Amino acid sequence: PSYVKETLSITNTIIIQGILACSGMGIILGSVIAGRISKTHIETALIPVGSIGITFCLLILPALGNVYLQAVLFLGWGIFGGFLLIPLNSLIQFHAEKNELGRIVASSNLIQNTVMLTFLGLTVLFAFYGMNSLTLFNILFVVATVGTFYTVYKLRQSLVRFIASHISDHH
Repeated sequence: PSYVKETLSITNTIIIQGILACSGMGIILGSVIAGRISKTHIETALIPVGSIGITFCLLILPALGNVYLQAVLFLGWGIFGGFLLIPLNSLIQFHAEKNELGRIVASSNLIQNTVMLTFLGLTVLFAFYGMNSLTLFNILFVVATVGTFYTVYKLRQSLVRFIASHISDHH
């Protein structure tokens, strides 16, 4: 919300919440798409695709000065988030022993929520010290870029196979 207020000078709560809702709708849409793509197997290539997409969205975010473009970007950000989350959570569940599954899923949720709370805390600190919210997005961009390089490095075979199979399907 503070980013939209700072960059677009919009203070209407309905518009701000609508833009935020776009990211939630994107996560739902991305999760459904990832589920359909992964119908017969866990499509690990969606992890680097999602990571690349999130990084790209964070890269172009500061360049968009239009509320509708921001909404579309946040929708895309959510879609790529769904691409990332569904295969990761599926892999966690697939590789967990049956007697350990509950504990492992709970631990995964704890880690995810801890990271979310950490970034929420950073948002509060930035607001408290009067720092620009764009700085927080730049930090997120750096984290996403490092994560993307690591993800592409670790899953390069899956990514190349996925791209090649989709190129060959269209020809």
